[in-house]
Amino acid sequence: MDALLALLARTSTSVMSDALQKCGIDGQCRGIGPINPGDRVHGVAVTARISPYNAASKHHAEYMDLLGPGSVPVLDGRGIREGALWGDLRATVAKRVGAHGTVVDGMVRDRDGCRELGYPVFARGAHMLSGNKLAWIEERDVPVTIGGVYVRPGDFVLGDGDGVLFIPRDAAAQVYDQAAPLQEADERMLAALRDGMSLVEARNVYGLKSILPPR
Repeated sequence: MDALLALLARTSTSVMSDALQKCGIDGQCRGIGPINPGDRVHGVAVTARISPYNAASKHHAEYMDLLGPGSVPVLDGRGIREGALWGDLRATVAKRVGAHGTVVDGMVRDRDGCRELGYPVFARGAHMLSGNKLAWIEERDVPVTIGGVYVRPGDFVLGDGDGVLFIPRDAAAQVYDQAAPLQEADERMLAALRDGMSLVEARNVYGLKSILPPR
């Protein structure tokens, strides 16, 4: 949905989280954030599930060939924390084909390299140890779980300094209808506050109750 993608490019996870709450959707990931200050990502999820390495296992096709403009690799690390599941080599390829960033439920490495590339990465943390002998691609283009959130291929992704959230593709229109007026109200309220309006007055003028999700 082009309208939602355009909104994701300029809104925050805070505003979109309020919209998800108003829709009754639990899309906010727990424990996953940007590995570099200022990282921001939005786009469409391309998923892969990672499992502990087994020499007897047959590797599936590389998931990197699924990436394209506007895509976001989303990797379910299945609890693997001993080694990195993403680094600057993959980031270089992903950026070259037009991916907007990566989300990993697990560890990553090459934080400095990703920052120099200008490629956003969101993960549980960073560690220099390679995951090549610790993990392998079990499945790609399948539903995964990221920070406690069920994510399907093609779902929408938004990440910023506050974390990462996902919007189910089949709820895109519903979420957009809630998020667009919230974003407009947020922008107007911020402008009024910068111009000197008190917080109490701004809440009265712009209707705080219309911004916050129902309790």
